[in-house]
Amino acid sequence: MKLREYLENTTVDSMSLYHNDEEIEEFTLVEFNIKSFTEQGLEDWAEVLNAEVVKEQLEEYSVAIWVDGVSAELVEALQAAHA
Repeated sequence: MKLREYLENTTVDSMSLYHNDEEIEEFTLVEFNIKSFTEQGLEDWAEVLNAEVVKEQLEEYSVAIWVDGVSAELVEALQAAHA
């Protein structure tokens, strides 16, 4: 499943994104779903939104998502922009 598809179907209030192969700074993203993107944002972040979700872990108050197929720097940048 692509991250975009995950975000279109999620009902969680907060999440953290991780890169499958590299450690990145952790951010908690609140109310982060596909509706939080403008049309321009969907275009600007398309590479990250098309990343493959490879793991999902439910945590006490949020969900952790690991993605692959995109650079760790872009995943971190997306989180920073939405934190």
